Amino acid sequence: MSTISFAASGILDKFILNNYSANSKSYIICQILAQQIFVIPIFLFAGVEFTYPNSLFAIFLGAIQIIPSIYYMKAMQTEEVSRVTSLEYLYLILVFLGAGVLLGESLTLRHYLGGFLLTCSVLMISYRFGDNRGWNGISPVMKQFYVYWAFTALYYLALKYFLTSMNEWNLFAWSSIGNLIVLFPLLADRSIRRASFSFFTNRKIAVGVLLSEEVFHFLGVMCSISAYAMGSVSLVSTVGALQPFITLISVIGLSQFRPGMIDEELSSGALAQKFVSVILVSIGICLIY
Repeated sequence: MSTISFAASGILDKFILNNYSANSKSYIICQILAQQIFVIPIFLFAGVEFTYPNSLFAIFLGAIQIIPSIYYMKAMQTEEVSRVTSLEYLYLILVFLGAGVLLGESLTLRHYLGGFLLTCSVLMISYRFGDNRGWNGISPVMKQFYVYWAFTALYYLALKYFLTSMNEWNLFAWSSIGNLIVLFPLLADRSIRRASFSFFTNRKIAVGVLLSEEVFHFLGVMCSISAYAMGSVSLVSTVGALQPFITLISVIGLSQFRPGMIDEELSSGALAQKFVSVILVSIGICLIY
């Protein structure tokens, strides 16, 4: 459920960034504001409690989560959504290493082979055959993902650790407060502040799409947190690697009903490359399980 929800959220992110928001940081501000629709009821009805120091750590975790989000949205602005969702999952390698070293999770040769195939699939889908952009055909957004991989791996490892001492609702609520705190330094930039406020001015369709995106994102986050609470951080993270496959199928379907809605290369060569990458992802997941 988390993977499906995040795939839908990513497609809507791409649609909004292409049509309604030219500034990725201002769009993140709009997301944080829309997110409060879900946060307020949780504080009122889910029995959220402040516990020291866990709640402070959760707030900090939510604050640093904005850093990889900025890099992710920048990549989403300039690259195809299927390639971006594939590139982001290279953080799994850092999760595997961290889970073994920091959380004491047992990983076998089969797990590492699965991780290797996941890495190969990501590198394959990032390469543009016959394209002179980037580094020898590698997608130019690859360099934007270095910080994303490090912070995302750190986030999920810390998430697993905190879930041993607090429930899903508390973790989501306090980390959302961390998101909200980061909003204020972002708004200090006048151009970002203007772009953020103009997004909500006389743009009913844009606001409607944003709210839809936040519904999917909220479902994705809550289902993801629940999964991490129940299972191994390395195995749960690996299931998320199915997102590129779901995203690609969704984009192909959308192209049949609404051509041009999402900017995506769907030539026979590009599709073959992407499907081979998806097959490698599937084999990698089977090996890990």
